[in-house]
Amino acid sequence: MNNKIILCLLIALALWFIASCKNTEASKNPNDNEEIIIENLYFFRTSHGGNFNAGYAGNVKGPVKINPVSKTASYICIDPLCDHIKDCPLFDSSGFYVAGNYLFFTKGGVGISVQTGDKIGGPVDFCVYDMLKGSVRKLAEYWDNMQILNRAGNYLYYSMYDVLQYEKDGQVDYIIYRADAKTGNIIIIDRYLLNNDVTKAWGEYPELFMIIDNKIYWRNFEYEENKFFIYTTNLDGKDKKTIDITGNQNKFINSKYNNGYFYQLEIKIKIEEILELSGYERERAVRDLNLYRISFNSEKSKDSEIIAEHIMFFVPHGDKIYYTVLEDNPELIEYNGEQTYNWSGGKVYIMNIDGKDKRLLCETGYNLNDGFMDARTIDGVDYLAFAFNSVWENSFSDSGYSYGLSTDTLIINASTGEYTVVSVPE
Repeated sequence: MNNKIILCLLIALALWFIASCKNTEASKNPNDNEEIIIENLYFFRTSHGGNFNAGYAGNVKGPVKINPVSKTASYICIDPLCDHIKDCPLFDSSGFYVAGNYLFFTKGGVGISVQTGDKIGGPVDFCVYDMLKGSVRKLAEYWDNMQILNRAGNYLYYSMYDVLQYEKDGQVDYIIYRADAKTGNIIIIDRYLLNNDVTKAWGEYPELFMIIDNKIYWRNFEYEENKFFIYTTNLDGKDKKTIDITGNQNKFINSKYNNGYFYQLEIKIKIEEILELSGYERERAVRDLNLYRISFNSEKSKDSEIIAEHIMFFVPHGDKIYYTVLEDNPELIEYNGEQTYNWSGGKVYIMNIDGKDKRLLCETGYNLNDGFMDARTIDGVDYLAFAFNSVWENSFSDSGYSYGLSTDTLIINASTGEYTVVSVPE
């Protein structure tokens, strides 16, 4: 064979090999050749310890992702030369929400002048970061602060905090938007289509509170009937259906859904009784909660049942519920004249989704009072992530120390009960 032909073939083969290897680890799972979804493989927090998907937390360095298998943390920004400050696209950002391989976030904010009532600061840049490619796209610019509501797949649903700005048929209401991380498209979800009576006050229009199986669940309080109603629509806000929640009116506030059931925590004693308490007894009462389970289908919710008592925080995941309980004799911690109790005792428990087979998973000794819990299943193993409180040196404090939320994260292997503290990278 001609030497030139052989040389050309070797060059072509080398180029093919390089192309086939490029970004393989970033886009394919080497174990099963399936596309990697970053959201399913990591836990996410801000670099100063704040929680994702729960409101706004201003950032110092960029946000981080925590790998529970390797027990390591790394910055979400994938630029190997980035110092994650100043010129980093995620520096000083907030309003984080992870969706698949994308990170929604905002930059900037809008305030109101006390003297004039005018808007100051701003604008708010609404952006999305591709966690595989490292690219950033600006989706929109607003002169109102965003409120992130929920998400489905690559969609993010959000509204605005401060200004009632949507006028229709003589009524004023805030807008609900839906952004698509892949395409960058933004549409309006028209909540007026969910009501037959367009003369209602804006506060009586449905509130988006949950998305399950590609359906939006809307909660609406009818003042005339003095009770809640639940509606479902498709992801476009259309195809409205009503769910009968008779007998479970208050069980759909801040509830969690799993395998056909809603799970809801409720204080054991009445609010009036709590107001009569003070100090330790009051603090204990507001943390002493019952866990309810409500059977649910697309048309009607069935009677609720108590499946566990003295629960503090919980996360239903797969066929299990992971949770913490209220300690009988919590350890008292005191710093800077402030007193707090390790109400959980650092203990994490596990039970079946019907409340049976309750047992201790592990005893960590950490103060798990923040309430942040999350779960992932990776290669058939459940992993849990907890925020916890700790003590650190603080030169601005009279005592030289401060007590509060740690920037570290507690990771637990639910199969073995092994736990590890993972720190934010330098």
